[in-house]
Amino acid sequence: AFVSDDYVMAADTETLARGRYLVEALGHCTECHTPRDAVGGLDRSRWMAGAPNPSGKGTIPNITPAALDWSEGDLVEYFTSGFTPDYDSAGGKMAEVVENLSRLPETDRAAIAAYVKALPAVP
Repeated sequence: AFVSDDYVMAADTETLARGRYLVEALGHCTECHTPRDAVGGLDRSRWMAGAPNPSGKGTIPNITPAALDWSEGDLVEYFTSGFTPDYDSAGGKMAEVVENLSRLPETDRAAIAAYVKALPAVP
């Protein structure tokens, strides 16, 4: 296992380690998917548990297993095409994220999906 600040996550494989690197270091997914504390820092106790949209319109979804029940294959498809398992599509800034993710090798998209599925569930 390795530690990412206040939470521990099993990362026994190179795939999970690669996914963590892509999500946390390069992708900055936490910037939108993790709520902020009173002084604007990331609330690490709610890692990737969704947050208010900075635009003031709606929310950024919780992508921990507590709220997102997509399979790893569903996630890879979403990162590739922007389509959800329910045939909805990525919107707003996430559409731009998907456009960039779709250019990654499928192994990287699969690593990101593995990381997301391994996140601690936060209701």
